[in-house]
Order: sequence, then C-alpha cells, then structure tokens
Amino acid sequence: LQGQGEAMILLLVSLITVAITAVMSNTSAAALVIPVLTSLPFGNALREVAIVGGISASINFLTPMGTPPSAMAYSTGHIDVMDMARPGIVLTAVAVALLVAVTYLLW
Repeated sequence: LQGQGEAMILLLVSLITVAITAVMSNTSAAALVIPVLTSLPFGNALREVAIVGGISASINFLTPMGTPPSAMAYSTGHIDVMDMARPGIVLTAVAVALLVAVTYLLW
C-alpha cells in the first residue's frame, strides 16, 4: 500500500474487508480487521482507515454470511444464493463506493 493515494488505500481496505465477511460473520471480521488496521503505519489517515474497515464489515450483501438479515432471509429456504448475489453485487459496489467517497471527501 506504500505509495498509493489515500482514496486507493480506503478502497482496498473496504474491498478486503468485504471479501473477509464473505466467509465469516461481520462482527468477527470487524474484530479481526480493525486491530490489524490500527497497527499499520497509515499516518494521518489511520482514523479514516479504521472507520472504513469497521463499516465495510457490515456491507457485504452478496452472501448469506454477509449480514444477519441476509442470513435470516436465506434460512427461510425461499431464496437461493444466486438470488442474493445478483442484486447483492450492485448493492455492495454502491455501498463501497459511497463509503470510500464520503470518508475521503468529508473526513
């Protein structure tokens, strides 16, 4: 990540955190990611990186594991994983873009 701009770092942190939440719960992912991020030398952007890492743990709409409401909807048996993935990719991409943009521009 050295030499990358702040927006690129925020984007990569968000995407990596979203990818982690595809295989573990969002609470566990946040508990794993935030201490790791705060131990890295991000300088003045440390607060923003930690915020993006924490919030990104709750914006995975691709899989049933991503958020508790997704898991509950999937557990009914009426929704297939592909039914969640199609709109989920769009929702997740928009959420990541908005999170990174708002964090970069406002904080």
